[in-house]
Amino acid sequence: MNSKKGQSEVITTVLIILLVLAAIIIVWQVVQGTLKQGQTDINTKRDCIGLDMVVLKANNATATNNILVRREGTSTVTGGVQAKILINDKLNDTSTVNLDTAYSTATFNEAGLKSGIDQVQAVGILPDGTPCGLSEKVTVTAA
Repeated sequence: MNSKKGQSEVITTVLIILLVLAAIIIVWQVVQGTLKQGQTDINTKRDCIGLDMVVLKANNATATNNILVRREGTSTVTGGVQAKILINDKLNDTSTVNLDTAYSTATFNEAGLKSGIDQVQAVGILPDGTPCGLSEKVTVTAA
């Protein structure tokens, strides 16, 4: 009878070890997925650091208003960095310009802006489509 009791303890020990291994594998899968997502987020945020857009001018001088945007900062990301504008906090998807180097400028032409009322902002978009920080709001002026 003693030998059966010994077998029972061995089986119980093996089952406990298998359960612990299964738990470790499950926890590792969750941790690994979280770490990979965190690494992707960090890489994206790193590319946004130093990618600043500034609205230099926003006026209604002509039928198509001139909005002048400059890329500033220390970001070295090139090859498809875009600038888009927001008018009164709404993204204008029809106006997109590539600004691949620091301190390059672009002009956006928008009709119907109202001086003293409408506000314009610019946003930098990375080549993978990730938006970076918004510029400060600039109120449209008369020419």
